[in-house]
Amino acid sequence: MNLPYKWRFVVYLILLTIILLLVTYFVFAEKTPETPYFSDNSLFLKATTGVLTGIEAELWIIARKYKLNYERFYGLTHCESRLNPNAKGKAGEIGIFQFLPSTFSYYAEIYKKAGFSIHNTNHQIELAAQIIANGKASEWVCVY
Repeated sequence: MNLPYKWRFVVYLILLTIILLLVTYFVFAEKTPETPYFSDNSLFLKATTGVLTGIEAELWIIARKYKLNYERFYGLTHCESRLNPNAKGKAGEIGIFQFLPSTFSYYAEIYKKAGFSIHNTNHQIELAAQIIANGKASEWVCVY
């Protein structure tokens, strides 16, 4: 097919538009079982492009793993410690989720997390998510 130059340009432009629409749909529609748990699909883009970093990114990844609502999970952490991994409570609570050492050890044993340390922020996030996913959010003063 021998189209004039301007029509070839129009055809290429239409094809490019269709490709961009398809890519946008598959990236942002996020047709996964986890979708109902996230009110903001742009979090996927933020976490994968580095806009969410450090603790926020880890919270997002673990919330997704355990099918938790990221905003609520983040809110709990913010309420407990303002995302400060070095936070210490008056009764001996430690870290971003303000675990008591005895509570942390108890749940680490129940969920078979041998080697988990209360002083490791990633371990706290993982254990807290598992506790919440198993219906024990009432362990925290800040309501999940």
